[in-house]
Amino acid sequence: MDNFLWVNGRMSGTQSTEAQVTINRRDPLFPVGEDGHTLTSVSRYRLISTLPLFDTKHWSDWAVGIKGKSSSTLQTQDVVWPAEQWLYDYRDVAERVDTAMKALATSAGLSPADFPRFIFDARDGSFAVVSSEAFREEYDVYFSDAIKYCLNTFYWKPYSPEMWRMVLTTDVEEQPIQTLELLSPIDKIVLKTSLPVSFEMMPKPEHPASISYEDGSFLVDMYWTQANNQSTVMTQFSVGDQSVARWYNMERGESIRKFHYEFFWTDRSGQMHDLKIHPRGYVDLKAVFKSIEIPDEDKAVVDDDEPLFTFN
Repeated sequence: MDNFLWVNGRMSGTQSTEAQVTINRRDPLFPVGEDGHTLTSVSRYRLISTLPLFDTKHWSDWAVGIKGKSSSTLQTQDVVWPAEQWLYDYRDVAERVDTAMKALATSAGLSPADFPRFIFDARDGSFAVVSSEAFREEYDVYFSDAIKYCLNTFYWKPYSPEMWRMVLTTDVEEQPIQTLELLSPIDKIVLKTSLPVSFEMMPKPEHPASISYEDGSFLVDMYWTQANNQSTVMTQFSVGDQSVARWYNMERGESIRKFHYEFFWTDRSGQMHDLKIHPRGYVDLKAVFKSIEIPDEDKAVVDDDEPLFTFN
């Protein structure tokens, strides 16, 4: 008969606390000699943390432009970001773009009443360009290809490989569909552990005969999709109808009393960043250990170094 052991851990937040759950046990998880026939998995977790919404270094090529309809000259202005890399409110993103547009409008000699504006509506998560009829009759606004990529649900017309013209038809031209998932720097939320587990389970598609330590090296990894302007959030995972357990083989030969789980987020390039618990937040986790009983008639043919559970 298979035996199961559940372990719970919790940690409350303080200033700059990395999200890490440490388990200290008086007795080892399993007696030495029995841990070689054990699988482990994370059953669920909840974590309250603050996540960045925008990477100013990644989007350093944002620029805006204004051109008179009767002119052949496009005036452009780079968006100037603050010194910090991470922004935690999309209104701050809009403010920087708006500042660049104001600088262009001033340079073009427009009346302040006809300055185009760039705003963000935190209620529905969409960006908008505000303009007067007088401005639209005389001028067009342009945005760099990077902005067009991120805000692609506006109506765009190509101008050059680097710049696109936004088609303005009303006083408030708003995104019909928000695209915050393209602005977020976060690709995945991942969980690692200090437990002696074997991660040699999932070969890379380009090298199906080889196995890398990096393949499947997270107890949990889940894609993150930013859907609103909320930066302090609860991220959670639970095995159920929508998620399945990712089991790993425990390695043999250690009497385990203390171990920990660490949380990270990965950016679009795959680089890992520490997840920090919000000072008023917490992280809790439930892990499960499954000890597999091997029938006596099969023990003679079981290789202790061979994983009991693998992915095809």
